[in-house]
Amino acid sequence: MKTSRSASQTTTAVADRADAKDACSAVVLSSRKKVLRLVSTAEHLLQTREATSGPAFFLASIESTSWIPRIIVVKQGSAIRGIVYAKERKVGFWPTGLIYADATLDSMVVSSAGDATEVFKIAMVRLLRDSRIQGLRLLIPNDHRFDVAIQEVQYRNGMDEHHSEIQNHCVLDLTESYETFLERLGAKTRRNFRSYRRRFEADGGEYVSEMSLEDFRNVSFRLLQKGVVGAEQKGLDRALRMFEAVDRRMLAGLRDANGDWQAIVGGWYEADRAIIFCQMNNDTEYPERSLCTVLRGYLFESLIVKSRIRKVLFWAGVGGPLLRHCEYLPTTAVYLDRPTFVWRGVRKAFSASVQFLPERLGSLAHWVQPTTLPPKAP
Repeated sequence: MKTSRSASQTTTAVADRADAKDACSAVVLSSRKKVLRLVSTAEHLLQTREATSGPAFFLASIESTSWIPRIIVVKQGSAIRGIVYAKERKVGFWPTGLIYADATLDSMVVSSAGDATEVFKIAMVRLLRDSRIQGLRLLIPNDHRFDVAIQEVQYRNGMDEHHSEIQNHCVLDLTESYETFLERLGAKTRRNFRSYRRRFEADGGEYVSEMSLEDFRNVSFRLLQKGVVGAEQKGLDRALRMFEAVDRRMLAGLRDANGDWQAIVGGWYEADRAIIFCQMNNDTEYPERSLCTVLRGYLFESLIVKSRIRKVLFWAGVGGPLLRHCEYLPTTAVYLDRPTFVWRGVRKAFSASVQFLPERLGSLAHWVQPTTLPPKAP
């Protein structure tokens, strides 16, 4: 009997150790050094993915004056099961307790294909174990793949929930030939694409389809000094960091007969699409040349020639007549908030006073209060 009981206890102990070995755990990383170690420790997950799914790209995309990286590493025993990229909003040196994650471009979760939703759920539960975290701000594709996981996280933590469909990234489909593409456009837009390009070429202008990153960097700084509309140093620095982190850059531009650069466009390639992240046009000195139209026309034509590129994605959307021919990626903004008396009071206060707040706090209101949708693709 003693031998039997001893054997039973030994078997139970072995089973307990095996369960502990296979148990799922999650850790949140914010240190750049620790995050970059994932390149080697999670190689089995990253080696088949685009560089935009890598930790270096995610860190490059973060504006450090407004965000703190919060990368959740989910483990099964000692093996890495998945990675979830998220970041925490901050004001000055103050972390707000608001976590943002964007799943619309399929790079938020890095895991095996069938494990993404479970890894995502474990990561969100891990974040909410920290009582300092007040809310989650998620951009989710409308294909329902994350619906059950979000519902479980909400129910488990008794969270207040709000969701709204939003417009963020948009996609332009290309055709088999450039002429066919132009025929799809409205008559005025088509005429502009052709006529402004003819003028540009008649003046001796040149389209450069491939620029080095160093040339692009130098030209972008020169254009910034000329007062390019919508451009700022902080945003440009972020774009250049992101371009440096990708494998397949898309950097092109226009220069005149004297070799002076007039416009540039930057982005990268992913699978069968080209992603346009930024464009800078010297409209201050050449307002009559419609440099944006000319550069996009050349770019679309060169992408169509690369027959494997079927779509153009405009990061955070596009304006002007081209928007009529684009489709927004179906996206839902999900807010999950702690149901505490204090946090509910803070959210109501922001809602009531948003128009009176200084600019810095006013921008934060988009992240605090669900009735004001978040800004596009930070």
